[in-house]
Amino acid sequence: MPSDLNEVYSRILSRHNPDTSYRMYMRKILLWLSFANRPLHLNELCEAIVVEEGDVDLDASSRLHDPNMLLRLGQGLFELEKTSGRVTLSHSSVKTFLTSSYIRTTVAADFALEETEAHNIIVRTCLRYLHFSPFKIRCSGLDGVNTLSTQYPLLPYAAQNWPLHIRDVGRHVQQEIFGFIATIQNPGGGNYAFWIEYITGGLPLKVILRTAPLYFAASFGFTELLSTLISFSKPLNLEQPGGRFGSTALQVACFRRQRKAAESLVEAGANPFSLDGSGVDGGFSALFWARENDWDDIVEWMIRRGTTNGFKFRDRAHGRHSTELARRIQKMALLNMEGMDQVTGTY
Repeated sequence: MPSDLNEVYSRILSRHNPDTSYRMYMRKILLWLSFANRPLHLNELCEAIVVEEGDVDLDASSRLHDPNMLLRLGQGLFELEKTSGRVTLSHSSVKTFLTSSYIRTTVAADFALEETEAHNIIVRTCLRYLHFSPFKIRCSGLDGVNTLSTQYPLLPYAAQNWPLHIRDVGRHVQQEIFGFIATIQNPGGGNYAFWIEYITGGLPLKVILRTAPLYFAASFGFTELLSTLISFSKPLNLEQPGGRFGSTALQVACFRRQRKAAESLVEAGANPFSLDGSGVDGGFSALFWARENDWDDIVEWMIRRGTTNGFKFRDRAHGRHSTELARRIQKMALLNMEGMDQVTGTY
């Protein structure tokens, strides 16, 4: 009998024939179940494990004919939750085993997982999925979103989560990210514009096309994507206005209360004193919103960094009506972000 759980798991994995695709599927399943940001439905998992480099779409011939095959592969390592329909690891110790140094000394060594590599694989898989040819055009409102999400079950997860899996960006991941963003040059904004429309719940194309990716990364709090764009975008324009009201990335980060994103932009040299294009009493600065958020430490830092960088300090008082209006707008926007959960699961 096995002496401990590690030996049990090793024996289970050693039963898979190394010459079959089942072993490959098993490794992909365990990787996704260990590092996905949320439990996956069976149909989502089935999509994730069949996506390969160079795919431009998935059809009946490339999808699994029997999704329950995955459950038979599990042999106790993962299971289907009957009530939710989601697949999960049977126990947290499975992930511990897969990421341990012990597994690398066993016959199951090829199932060993490393966290950064696993996240990078998920990023690249999601971006390949979002690169599919059906996503080159706009999704035509809520009905279009629902139809595509039914036809392509991994779409909601891929759209909402790929930036959250970014870790240390190697050359291949960097190429995938910037290659995906570059599709905005295609007719109708390409796959990138489709993605932005999908996660925003229908932002007009003209707004998407005039807004830099840096703005959306800041607005959604995609901090690792933001850091990637700051590090590798050449040239980098931190002051480009975007969105519906001509806000900079730093202004929208503060407006949306995305603290980490705001910190990254201040560190990169963004202007905290410039005014947005809202037209309300001349506009509002990132510094104004930071104060409204009670970010006292960041406010002091913004003033110090901004003046050091030579930006003109504007400590003007907005009128009472304008301030109250701005607060109401921010509150409504944040409530709307929470409400986006019902459509896309994130904002």
